Amino acid sequence: MTTSIRNYPRWKSYLTIMGAHDALLLMASVMSPGVHPSLSYLIHNEQWYQNAHFWFQWDVLWYQHIALNGYTPLSSAFFPWVPLTIHLIPNLWFWLIIMQFLFLGVLWAMDEVMKTLDMSQHQRNWALWLFALNPAAIYFTTLYPEPWTLLWGLFSWAAFLRGQRITAFAMACIASLTHGTAILWGVFPLVNAGFSLYTRKPVRFWESILWGSGFAAGFLSYMGYCWVKFRDPFIFLTVEHTQWDNHWTWPWHQWVEVLTKSPVNLLDLLLMTVGMVMILGLVGMVRPAILHCSVSWTAVAVYGTVAAVVALAFDRTSLPVHSTIRLLSGDFPIYLGWAQVTNRYLKVFVLLIFILYAGVGAYWFSHGFFYQ
Repeated sequence: MTTSIRNYPRWKSYLTIMGAHDALLLMASVMSPGVHPSLSYLIHNEQWYQNAHFWFQWDVLWYQHIALNGYTPLSSAFFPWVPLTIHLIPNLWFWLIIMQFLFLGVLWAMDEVMKTLDMSQHQRNWALWLFALNPAAIYFTTLYPEPWTLLWGLFSWAAFLRGQRITAFAMACIASLTHGTAILWGVFPLVNAGFSLYTRKPVRFWESILWGSGFAAGFLSYMGYCWVKFRDPFIFLTVEHTQWDNHWTWPWHQWVEVLTKSPVNLLDLLLMTVGMVMILGLVGMVRPAILHCSVSWTAVAVYGTVAAVVALAFDRTSLPVHSTIRLLSGDFPIYLGWAQVTNRYLKVFVLLIFILYAGVGAYWFSHGFFYQ
């Protein structure tokens, strides 16, 4: 994974994209610095609001509290990778700097993966811009698990494609410690294993199984920790439902709830609309998956679809579009799909929608209002 001088123009492109990403979020965040939610809103919704400032809001405060004070049954819903990193380096501002380098790593990893899919440089650039300015862009530059999940997932896949099986296993293990939905990355080794059986390549099959077991290992290790500390390996699932009112439902349930509520909530409609724009990007996966008929394109299409369904199926009582945009933001095939679209004006229109929502989302988030 070395970088030669010949690749400098690509890194210059990554820096330009990251600069636009950070500039948009920063401009949105410094607008109206005196605007904040009411105290009654914060007391009702955010337990650690006294420590909130700038991009350190909401779940970041939970991760910080876990890092400094350890897990409680209520906080077990948060997976351990981010709290562990904060525990090792408690200074959040230092981590904010690190996250910018991590963002560059995600851009590089996405680009490397797209190269293996034989996407043109023009398509790869579009995918990176759409990702960097996606509606939930704020979560990819602060201390949320989304960038970590995407980074370790992509690194794991890149390592597997390069024949580095043990490295792929280790990175898969770390990825599954970042967030519960990281287990969906198991789709990639599963598809590879299926193709290996079909083409009668036993060595490749067992290599895929080794890779996939990394995602399971990380998940199971957190379950083991919960069993030792709380005597309940599934406590993080129980707490999600009983304490946080989060649950899984049929993908269309929350959309029906939005449209049938009276009066209709405008914010829900807007979030539902941008969510649909994001999901439509998966349509762009159909042609290359059929045209190339390769294991990698098939895995990308299957993962993109499964991740979108999971994002739509995540629901919270009385908040029907809760976390949908944030969960969709890490579904990287969405950006690859939109990049396949040949109509430049349509792609520019989608990018402008993304930029608008990214700016509004960064404004709400940095000012203490809930945005997911």
